[in-house]
Amino acid sequence: MKYTVTKLENSKVEVKVVFKKAEYDAKYEEELNKELATVEVKGFRKGHCPKSKYLSLYGDGKVQNNTMNELINESYKEIIVKEKIEIVGMANISLLDDLKDTEWGYKATVSVYPEIEAKDYFGIVCKQEEVNVTDEDVENEVKRNLAMKADLEVKENGVLEKGDTAIFDFCGYVDGKEFDGGKAENYELEIGSGRFIPGFEDQMVGMKNDEEKDINVTFPTEYAKELAGKAATFKVKLHEVKQKVLPELNDDFVSELEIKDVKTVSEWKAFLKQNLTTDRMEASKNKYEDDVMTILLKNNPVNIPQEMVDEQVEKKVNELNQTAKQYQMPVDLLLKYQGIESVDQYKELLVPGIKNNLHYEVVMAAICKQEKVKLVASDYTKYYKQMANGQDVKEVMAKYPKEAVGEYFKMLKTHDLVMESVKAE
Repeated sequence: MKYTVTKLENSKVEVKVVFKKAEYDAKYEEELNKELATVEVKGFRKGHCPKSKYLSLYGDGKVQNNTMNELINESYKEIIVKEKIEIVGMANISLLDDLKDTEWGYKATVSVYPEIEAKDYFGIVCKQEEVNVTDEDVENEVKRNLAMKADLEVKENGVLEKGDTAIFDFCGYVDGKEFDGGKAENYELEIGSGRFIPGFEDQMVGMKNDEEKDINVTFPTEYAKELAGKAATFKVKLHEVKQKVLPELNDDFVSELEIKDVKTVSEWKAFLKQNLTTDRMEASKNKYEDDVMTILLKNNPVNIPQEMVDEQVEKKVNELNQTAKQYQMPVDLLLKYQGIESVDQYKELLVPGIKNNLHYEVVMAAICKQEKVKLVASDYTKYYKQMANGQDVKEVMAKYPKEAVGEYFKMLKTHDLVMESVKAE
């Protein structure tokens, strides 16, 4: 057997394999003997049918087919292992027709894990946003927290305003007919929350108790197919208006929050400011890393084989099916709760993120290889702790031994090396 391996564009490899006629004939005899050992022909004991009789009855089409399949499967696997070719997906096989009469062969074209020469990965120039929490930010956070603790009380004058909660009946009509899911009684809605169709809540502002009103809206184009883009009229009757009554901000209120070492209003505000600062610093750090990685990937374009994308999409769909099974509901219904109309739409939405993740993985793998990244004891300590994320590190180490996390930790270390080399803009 002779073979050649040729790298093609778009992360593909072509493997050409040629056998001598003697090699083909030997495999043919082997496959013919296998058939003779199992075939049952009238007048002969099983496994004792002569070759000439078998071939006169059945021909050698099956034997020829088995011979070719065995030669292809055995040689292809052997070459892939020997040459350390990282295939992704199934190969496209075709027979070679430009050979000598004393030869037989085939060509296999297969997508492979992308190999690139990473460049411009150290010394990326990027700016990190400064974090600043003002007194106004703190006061807004105080108001937000007070609103979460607010009580709802019946509004005396009964006039509905934004921020109030309406208790009302409604019935929706499209083309003069009621539609499924468009009717409810004593429904509770905070006006201005944006939970209803655009324009619905705005038209309720100013209504009074026991007032009836027709509200005209148009369903968004991305709504359920049977209603998308259609004009609708909702007949509404307002029963009651409730308004939020905020708790009084004092030390007693703060004490009831039961926050460790926080007893007074001033201490609570300092606590809120620290939380805001921590959250914004984390958001700034994440955006900074995202910006750096965006530049890195732009510096290193990669052709991601469709097979790799399809594999990840199917993995996500399988996870979705498992989730639906756990909740004992149809997959389509689970997706609709997320505003997604179908599994096909779900797949389409997955693709950009998956391609980006695979792009990142390929580039990091290339940098790791080029920089000959190796792990030392302190790396394992660092990344196990990071992996644990507050859990017991020893339990995580027991669940994921070193040999299971080595390549993943190398990727983390490579990522950190890139980030450590970034230059401030």
